[in-house]
Amino acid sequence: MNSTPQTLNTGRLDLQPASLAELPQVLKMMQAYYALDGLEYTPAVEAAVVGLLELPDNGRIWLVTDPVQPHLPVGYAVVTFWYSLEFQGKAAFLDEIYLEESARGQGQGGEVIEALAQFCRSLGIRTLRLEVEHENTRAQRAYEKADFITHPRYLLTKWL
Repeated sequence: MNSTPQTLNTGRLDLQPASLAELPQVLKMMQAYYALDGLEYTPAVEAAVVGLLELPDNGRIWLVTDPVQPHLPVGYAVVTFWYSLEFQGKAAFLDEIYLEESARGQGQGGEVIEALAQFCRSLGIRTLRLEVEHENTRAQRAYEKADFITHPRYLLTKWL
């Protein structure tokens, strides 16, 4: 994988590669996202963020910023990489995407997703997957608008 960080642009927003220097900003927004989705935020989550920032071959974290005020992120996005025979090789998982309320409902989330998809294509990745809460119909509509499809299977998890 290409480990060179790159800024992505949606036209209205920039996605700036996060580094350990931006860790406090990422974690602050993660806490808001986890509270919004009812996810458990633990020290293990923070350790996983540090691990991903230190090992870019496993994925990337971007701060979503307004080019006019790049020092004030309006969100973040996380894409991780994996390999799948079913999905024909390298694949990516849109692990987390969060936009503050002020940046929602204007199509900017779809623009962020398209920028992430283009980034994945540039790495030879053919599939971008994600998961969404069953109750989050607003996000489901946005993902469907961005050409994500629902699979007739359940995603199951076993913690090890």
